[in-house]
Amino acid sequence: MTVVDDQIGRPTSTSTIAYVIAHYIVGNGFLPGIYNLSNTGDVCSKYELAQFINKEYNFNKNIIPIKTPISKNCAKRQKNSIFKNRKKRMQKEKKKKPSKGFLLVYL
Repeated sequence: MTVVDDQIGRPTSTSTIAYVIAHYIVGNGFLPGIYNLSNTGDVCSKYELAQFINKEYNFNKNIIPIKTPISKNCAKRQKNSIFKNRKKRMQKEKKKKPSKGFLLVYL
């Protein structure tokens, strides 16, 4: 299995997205605009994330790191997709989850 090692970001759970929608959009703290949302915590490459999942669940797969241009993915991807979450911080979100910690719950 090959996985790109030059695309980095923060893995984000659907529960985080659902929480933000429920808390901010349904609640009274909504600021209009476009939201870029990610969990807070560790930044990792897609390769590092694949290694983490492989190890946690003892899949014993051979994961080979490759660069984006070598991958067979036709979609253009950003190499750095780390969001700043400014609007979320402005709204004083106090709950923070480590980005890899939620994976243990949802995988």
